[in-house]
Amino acid sequence: MSQRLYDSATAEALMKFAYPEYGEQDLKPYEIKENGVYATEAFRDVCQPGTVFNWTPADEMGWPGSPNPDTAPFLPISFDAAQLAAAMIDGSGQSIAHAMEHRLGYPLDDEALNRFSDRMRWMRDALAEAYAMAANAQSVVGEFDHDQEALVHTMAQQFDDANGQANTREGVFQQGITPAEASARRARAVASVADLNDQTKREQAAVADKWKVWRKAMVRQLLWADNRRSYIARRLEETQTDEYKKLKLVADAVFERLEKAKLKLERRQAILNSPESLCVPVHVAEADVEKAKRELAEAEHEIRVMRGDFGDSEPIYTALAPTQSAIGDLSDMKKEPERQAEQFWFQSAFLDLEHWAALADVSAREAAMLLCLHHPTKETFEDAKTTMRPDLPDGHLERLDRRLADYAAQNPRPCRSLLDWYKAAREMQIRLAPEAVSFMEYVTAQSNATPAPVVADSTSNVPVDSITTAQVAAIFDALPYTAENWPRRLSDTKWLKPAQVALGAAGGATSLWCPVTLAQRIHGRQQGAAKQKTLEALNRKFKGNPVLAPWRTAWDEHYNMFNDADGNH
Repeated sequence: MSQRLYDSATAEALMKFAYPEYGEQDLKPYEIKENGVYATEAFRDVCQPGTVFNWTPADEMGWPGSPNPDTAPFLPISFDAAQLAAAMIDGSGQSIAHAMEHRLGYPLDDEALNRFSDRMRWMRDALAEAYAMAANAQSVVGEFDHDQEALVHTMAQQFDDANGQANTREGVFQQGITPAEASARRARAVASVADLNDQTKREQAAVADKWKVWRKAMVRQLLWADNRRSYIARRLEETQTDEYKKLKLVADAVFERLEKAKLKLERRQAILNSPESLCVPVHVAEADVEKAKRELAEAEHEIRVMRGDFGDSEPIYTALAPTQSAIGDLSDMKKEPERQAEQFWFQSAFLDLEHWAALADVSAREAAMLLCLHHPTKETFEDAKTTMRPDLPDGHLERLDRRLADYAAQNPRPCRSLLDWYKAAREMQIRLAPEAVSFMEYVTAQSNATPAPVVADSTSNVPVDSITTAQVAAIFDALPYTAENWPRRLSDTKWLKPAQVALGAAGGATSLWCPVTLAQRIHGRQQGAAKQKTLEALNRKFKGNPVLAPWRTAWDEHYNMFNDADGNH
């Protein structure tokens, strides 16, 4: 869904709002050009690359078709809300967020927006959209640790105070002493606060690294998908060869043939239904109707072939050759492996299907949307269910959503992958979008080619998708409960229940648990610095304990998404 675009006047209004202290004739930190807003060279040259006035969102891109960081504006013109949100993360554009006095990553309330008059509604709308998009992006990548940042600022202030007190105590600036004595006194002052200085620098470096990771993750979440779509569109335009143009002409001809066939059938049927006006024998009129039906079936078949519907690749009337041989069989225009590879690439690019297929836990609704070729995080279910597809019946998405939810209720499990949902849909013989079938069959083949993990205790009757209560207690000792407290906590703690695979019985079978879901719940309960420490502790468990080997891939997905020290999530 395309975003609203904002013009140069809106960009200028935003920058004046961010830098009200600069007059018309002053040298400003920014420069507005025809194609975007840039940091002024005089300000940029005094900053290290990637800092303050020498950073733009392009520094965090690097995907095909992304702009050159050395020449890109920090805010293009025209721009959309996602580009504005990315510009406000750091650099010259961060002053916009400072002027708003609202931290980026959280939606603006009405009070914050009411400061703008109706004459400034474009700027108001741009800010409201940008803050909302930043909040959505942050909900995916996680919050930056602002508490740790504030603590480091406090440490830096403490060092400045201690340094000043040390200078005073040693008399560094005392009048009448020689330069050599002043240097000696300054050296003693420095030595007295060296430990605090080193600690402060270490903490500042750690926070700076975390900020860079969060900044990069936010830019990619805001801009990567749209830029991939733009890149695909440009590549398609560049590759419109004679073959592509020929194919487009053929497609136009097929659709025209379909419309003519429908009209012809309606007319022949109307004539047959009015025997009083027949000027030919009835059997001739009936033959005309049958011929019109065959022509319509052939046209519909060619539409399916052109669309790549592998589930219906043969025409209904196979005995008849196409009535317009000049059109021919569209499947011959491109070799099958090439066409399937092309479709796979488009599906992966537009829907992030490879990402969704790698997740251990996908909801029934997310699966229903993906199997009907809708992106769950970029399109609402309400919008998606109103989209009509020629190869699926009306209301198909709603019915699939309901069937999968019903299947989950009858077959409870704490988590299901997209492949699990696909297999369930096939088991129930539910028709799916042909493109989704093509991709999921590829995933199935990849899954079958990967050796199944072996659980350490292969003699146990415990299913490979779960561990026992005793194993939970032993493996997750002190995370956050001790081994002796885990059994009681598992039985009476509500927030742990989503990890339960099977309910035990008194004096009988033990309850069974999904360790990935359990670890995700444990990590999600933590706050601040403890959240990262818990994540690392859990990661060590999954890396070092052979019992957890079958779930390492699923855990890595969660770890890579939330690890503050990883610059690639």
